[in-house]
Amino acid sequence: MDFTSASAHGFVRVAACSIPIKLAQPLENAHAIIDRAGQLASEGVALACFPELCLTGYTLEELFTQRHILDQTSEAIALIASETADAGITVIVGAPLLVDDKLYNCAVTIGAGHVIHARPKCALPGYREFYEPRFFTAGTPDTYRTVILNDEWVTFSCSPFTIPGLPGLVIATEICEDAWASDDTGRRSAAEGAQIIVNLSSSPATIGRARDRHMVARSASARYHCAYVYAAAGVGE
Repeated sequence: MDFTSASAHGFVRVAACSIPIKLAQPLENAHAIIDRAGQLASEGVALACFPELCLTGYTLEELFTQRHILDQTSEAIALIASETADAGITVIVGAPLLVDDKLYNCAVTIGAGHVIHARPKCALPGYREFYEPRFFTAGTPDTYRTVILNDEWVTFSCSPFTIPGLPGLVIATEICEDAWASDDTGRRSAAEGAQIIVNLSSSPATIGRARDRHMVARSASARYHCAYVYAAAGVGE
């Protein structure tokens, strides 16, 4: 056993990150993520999560359907995989993905030079300031298949999964509204063995929202007996 390894003792250091977002510039955002991941890896962080749709920005609306944006998003994911391959850190980023001619709002987990997992958002808000059903297709808790992303077969599902290099750790991802919906997916993930649930969010800065976000995260952690990690949007959105 490597005595200096936190994971060898059953611990893992996790970071929830907010970075300045440049709208419609996936490669610029990828470089910001890579820089932050390098800093975090030097501090012993093994798992870092970033906000919902952080590669493109959340507020693109119809631009999500532009082929140029989607192609650059794929390039950005490949760039992050390549540049963090030897950093010893796994990153989870938000990105729009075209799967079987349908556009999904996804959490993409990247580690050791590969895309490990992609998870579609299930609860798409279409009220008040939200318009997601106009652009995205909703996943379902039973979504499970393999798809080709950047020339690799990747699991596309809402199920918990494991990360190479972190033996015994089971994590699950979800996206913003999934935590607020009445049929929240975190409950199912916990029942399937998730020890860490990561939520990628771009929740708006309305009055009282920060307090509500803390309440939701603390409640989920207590109810599901897990670590609940919530990354919210930062400057640029």
